[in-house]
Amino acid sequence: MSDVEDEGVSTISLKVKTTTAAYDVQVKADATISDVKDVLVTKLNNVEKSLLCLIFSGKILKDHEKLETHSK
Repeated sequence: MSDVEDEGVSTISLKVKTTTAAYDVQVKADATISDVKDVLVTKLNNVEKSLLCLIFSGKILKDHEKLETHSK
């Protein structure tokens, strides 16, 4: 999955922080955590998808979960 460019597709903008930098990414609203990791792998140099751990509100997000289930 690459940055979202399709017209008419609802997107979510995320700010992803690492220990050394912050990244703005856009993904489809119905994307899974695995999809978000795919986008991040393209933005981060030399990082394997299996090493990424996404945390939201103190909870570790699982790859099969959808972003929309974690919206507030």
